[in-house]
Amino acid sequence: MIGYALVVAYLVLGSLGFAHGTQPPVIAFPFDNPMTILVSTPFNSPTPTCTDPEDGDISSQIQIGGQFVNGSVEGTYTISYDCSDSDGNAAAQMTLIVHVVASLAD
Repeated sequence: MIGYALVVAYLVLGSLGFAHGTQPPVIAFPFDNPMTILVSTPFNSPTPTCTDPEDGDISSQIQIGGQFVNGSVEGTYTISYDCSDSDGNAAAQMTLIVHVVASLAD
């Protein structure tokens, strides 16, 4: 009878939304956004973090998309970051803007 009660409790709690997390993860940038680099400066993509209330640090799940930053060519580049937790909840997509310029303004 105890096993039956546990199954019923799990099913009831699951139907109420308590068995699985419903809050999405959050992507955070611990760096400046937008970023500005000088032409001919190698661009090393910074690493954002992704944290989920249930799964904790899931930064390894971040998917990077958008443009390849060519540090040899002036322009504005956009990089996108996405992350989902183990329940399939997606974080709000974050974008990083990178300006490659010939000189820095004083």
